[in-house]
Amino acid sequence: MKKELGFGFMRLPLTDPTDQKAIDYDLLIKMVDYFMENGFNVFDAAIVYHEGICEQALKKTVVDRWFFLNFGYAV
Repeated sequence: MKKELGFGFMRLPLTDPTDQKAIDYDLLIKMVDYFMENGFNVFDAAIVYHEGICEQALKKTVVDRWFFLNFGYAV
C-alpha cells in the first residue's frame, strides 16, 4: 500500500519555545525515524520555516541519515 502522508518541517519541536531556531534535534530524529520506519517517506520544507534553518534541519535529520532513494522532498 502506498502511503501518501508528508512530514512537514513547518512546526518542529523546540528546546526553547521563544526561539524558532532552537530545534530539538534529538526529538526530531526520533520523529523522522518513526515516520520512515512506518512506511512514509515524503518531507516538506521551505526556507521561510524556522527563520531559515528548516532545510538545514531536514538535511541533518533525513538526508545525512537515510539513503537518498528512500525518501522524497517537496518544496
